[in-house]
Amino acid sequence: MKRAKIFDELKQENKIIELEYNYFFESAHDKLKNADKVINMYHFFQKLPYKKASADQATATQLLDKTKYHIDGDTAYDNGKKVAHLVYSGERIYYVDYYDQYGFTIKRDFYDCGILSHTEFFDDNAQLILRQYYDENHQIVLSEYYRKAGDQKIISAVELLYQGQLYRFDNRDGLRGFFLDEIVKQDPQAVLYCDRTTSIVPAFEKMKLSVPRYVIFHSALTPSGNPNDELYDVYKPIANLVADGRINGLISSTKAEARDAARIYQTNHSYAIPVTYISEIKPVSYLSRKFGNIIAVARVAAIKQLDQLITAIIKLHQKYDFVELSIYGNTTDAATSQKLHQLVKEQNAEDFIHFNGYAQNLDQVYNEAQIEVLTSSSEGFAMAVLEAQAHGVPVVSYDINYGPCEIIDDGKSGQLIEPNNVKQLEYVLDQLLSKPEKLAVLSEGAYQAAQKYSFENVTEKWRDFLTQEKILDN
Repeated sequence: MKRAKIFDELKQENKIIELEYNYFFESAHDKLKNADKVINMYHFFQKLPYKKASADQATATQLLDKTKYHIDGDTAYDNGKKVAHLVYSGERIYYVDYYDQYGFTIKRDFYDCGILSHTEFFDDNAQLILRQYYDENHQIVLSEYYRKAGDQKIISAVELLYQGQLYRFDNRDGLRGFFLDEIVKQDPQAVLYCDRTTSIVPAFEKMKLSVPRYVIFHSALTPSGNPNDELYDVYKPIANLVADGRINGLISSTKAEARDAARIYQTNHSYAIPVTYISEIKPVSYLSRKFGNIIAVARVAAIKQLDQLITAIIKLHQKYDFVELSIYGNTTDAATSQKLHQLVKEQNAEDFIHFNGYAQNLDQVYNEAQIEVLTSSSEGFAMAVLEAQAHGVPVVSYDINYGPCEIIDDGKSGQLIEPNNVKQLEYVLDQLLSKPEKLAVLSEGAYQAAQKYSFENVTEKWRDFLTQEKILDN
């Protein structure tokens, strides 16, 4: 959405394309203030006329027909047997389960903004075998067939009824490529930007029409962060697409990754454009920050190496009993989460090391923090580092690929240290905690360092890119 604002500033017509089904399509429209800003693949083919929430009660009454069934709450019974159960999401109907004579779920009807959208069908083992999507007349427009492959369910075939013709694809990649071609037919001047490599690059491979296409990287190119190591699997197909002209260029969030991408993919069309820009943030007095309040904003996963930070904090707490570490981020790695909690428990550190989970708004957290620490093995940009700097929080970070060394003004807005050097991490934090006046200076420097990523500066990066690629409308 931030990029849409930049494109609007540059007077470049822009739309967001979604390839996954989106139950929050309506709210996305509201946020963008323009219903035409988002094109969802499923909605493109279904063309459903959405209803207001007030219509759901009549739909529920029709689904749970008291003249046919005994109704208990949101469940319908026929001669004592459960035949249907209605589930809500907030005030809206979400789905309705239907049961056979033995009580097994045979199908599930999903509703989207008051309209029947699609149905899932299940076999005797409650495994998904078919998903069908409807238009406003309840006619099937799209069918996805599933089969079991080992321990996973995979799509074995896709059928699309579109403009009176039936199209068949092996999987969603083909469907997505067809969909993007249809978008391009409607707008031959289109330029496509890929933000989700896993789903979009395979769709690019299936496209038949030729338009400018660019891949935007949101992570390091390799699992280790070392550009000389083997690429992530999702990034490997890009090489052939660049070589044969089906991808016109690459965009990274940092200069370092842009240089590495240019070398790896052998292209002169590799650009560095920050993935985001900072919003207007009112500075707070350094004296209002909580002394000894150290934060980490990172999902709980092995790549974040939070155990190294926790180890350093436990040692520091022996000298500074006022030190606390608060970790903000959702858990994406259950095994790592369990190990970290066990480490904290074994070291009797539960009173000063806190796992706070994901938080939508971290403004107050940043404004009260003295130091943020990043111990990741690699990053695509290190968004949390920029957010901290924008709020005047000095950052102590491993000097990794990619982001920290370009965001942090080393020694002025924070400090870069050798990756995986826990002793150095402990030493640097010790030095900062013992010199509050130094932290105050770094806090001022953080506010200044973040200005590199102002709306105006990032917009100019995009202007330069669009000009060089001859995309910018004059």
